Amino acid sequence: MLLAHARVNPSAAEWSAYCRDLRRWRAELGGILVRSDGGGPNALQRGEMTDAIEAERTTVRTAVVTVSRVARGIVTALSWINAQIKAFSPLQQDAALSYLGVTDDERAEVLAELERLRALLGAEAASERI
Repeated sequence: MLLAHARVNPSAAEWSAYCRDLRRWRAELGGILVRSDGGGPNALQRGEMTDAIEAERTTVRTAVVTVSRVARGIVTALSWINAQIKAFSPLQQDAALSYLGVTDDERAEVLAELERLRALLGAEAASERI
C-alpha cells in the first residue's frame, strides 16, 4: 500500500478513507510505504489508525519517508505500539524499500506510482528532495 502526504495534514475524511482501506486490505498487505513532505495524521487520526491495525491484532511493516524530523519522532513514538513501523529520511528511500522487502524488479514501478500520487497532491518532485 502506498500513502502520500503533502505539506498539509490529511483531512478527517481523507484519513478515515485510508483507515477503511487499511482495515479492508490489512490481511493482504505486504507493507505500507508512506511518503510525506511534512504532513501527517494528528493525534486523533493516529488513534484511528492504531484501532484499524489492532482490530485483528496484526501489524503491517510500514516505512515512513519524510523530510520532517518531528514526523520521524512521531513515528518513533508509534513504534512503541507497532514495532513494524520505521522512519526514514528521503535520502534513505532505498533503505525504506529494502525494509519493506521491495525487490529490485519492483522498485521502479513502486516509485513511479508513488510519484504519481505525489503529483496529484502537488507535492515536490522526487528530484527536489533534500
